[in-house]
Amino acid sequence: MDIKKIISVDLDGTLLDGNMEVSAENIAAAEELVRRGYLIVPNTGRAYNEFPPVIKELPIFRYYIYSDGAVIYDKATGRRIYTCLSEETGRTVIDILEKYNAFPIVHDGETTYVNKDETNDADLARLRLNAGFCRIVYSTANAMPDFWSFCRSLKRIEMICAFFEKDEDLAACRKELEKTGALHLASSHPCNVELFAIEGGKGNAILKLAEALGVPRESTVAVGDSTNDSEMIKKAGLGIAMENACDELKKIADTVACKNTEHILKYLLENGY
Repeated sequence: MDIKKIISVDLDGTLLDGNMEVSAENIAAAEELVRRGYLIVPNTGRAYNEFPPVIKELPIFRYYIYSDGAVIYDKATGRRIYTCLSEETGRTVIDILEKYNAFPIVHDGETTYVNKDETNDADLARLRLNAGFCRIVYSTANAMPDFWSFCRSLKRIEMICAFFEKDEDLAACRKELEKTGALHLASSHPCNVELFAIEGGKGNAILKLAEALGVPRESTVAVGDSTNDSEMIKKAGLGIAMENACDELKKIADTVACKNTEHILKYLLENGY
């Protein structure tokens, strides 16, 4: 495979538009970029079962990075490379999250698990989750009874996305999670924390994939919109923040592109990236 560049592109707020779809303009641009020798890699905090079907089905995508870099997946061979939480760390994290009354979405084995007792309209509303995100939870997650005990039994956790009703609980929980020294913490929503193995992350994953494919770091491009994209923005050869990105990401990016409703792959194609 002769690869000119790798473009690592986040999904929500980046490749996906306001309706959580991939626009026809992005698909056409992706096809042209691939023809020119670019490899486009969706790189997301979502679990694989949370991907829109079009992302899984389009032949222009061969490699996927998901669960905030915990998994690198090669669709052509079916091979997956994992960087997951250890069993001990997983149990410690679950104990901390339960203590602070979090609503975790636990990623494991290409699927997700949530607390059956709290997966309802009223509880999701108190967490300030929008309708689109609620649809993802209802349609893809496995709602588990005796949730906390179930999570402690898991042998492998890819990552956890935990939401909080109270900002003070989120802040206190983050501090306790940081003290473990085994986690990388990020965020993609004002009331959540995303946590994964310290060796994981979107940035480490894209560099690992680039190395395996013989592509130098200088030939990698990362595009995102939220703080869970920070590491890949900093570690890629070129880091691009969306116009709709958070201010923190714009400050560390090399440049700022268009809004996610304005077809990021078309923008990259037309601007010579």
